Amino acid sequence: MRPTPMEDNEKHISQLTSPWVIYVVRCRDESYYTGITTDLTRRIAEHNSPEGGARYTRPRRPVTLVYSESAPSRATATHREIQIKKLRVAAKTRLIAGYLRSKNPQVQSHEYPEKMPEDGSS
Repeated sequence: MRPTPMEDNEKHISQLTSPWVIYVVRCRDESYYTGITTDLTRRIAEHNSPEGGARYTRPRRPVTLVYSESAPSRATATHREIQIKKLRVAAKTRLIAGYLRSKNPQVQSHEYPEKMPEDGSS
């Protein structure tokens, strides 16, 4: 049986170890939204609540957490968020697919990588 979106969200959230988190949610229309937070549980709940969330996700609810990684500082998290936002959809999909396929707990925590994977754009 496939886990519910809420169970998926909780599984991803429990893997994180740093105060700053970069996350990607998949919206109802299959688009992606990337953000940063210090409280991933609260932020995902805000995205799905009637009175909260980002302007982009409000008309695209519900959202499901599909990717998250830790960052050591707000500056690092912001830099990584910008890197992910600049990726083309295909590259984001590959990033998310690799994350979801990962079975190793050390890989799933996604400590901040030194280099962003290439998206094939020039």
